[in-house]
Amino acid sequence: MLFASEQKKRFSSNISVRYIKTIVKRLNIAFSHLFGNIIIIYIELSKISATNTAKEFDSTESKGEFNTKL
Repeated sequence: MLFASEQKKRFSSNISVRYIKTIVKRLNIAFSHLFGNIIIIYIELSKISATNTAKEFDSTESKGEFNTKL
């Protein structure tokens, strides 16, 4: 009888360890996707900012004015 209860405890702890590993793995994947998306958004916003800066430079250059502020 003691053997059966010990085996049941090992089985239940083995399931809980697998369950925790699965949760950790899924959280790891979710966070990697989240940070990847944040990096992509940052790159896209940098491109937009660079495009707007280039447009401002073109408009001031065509007027003959040069913006010396950084």
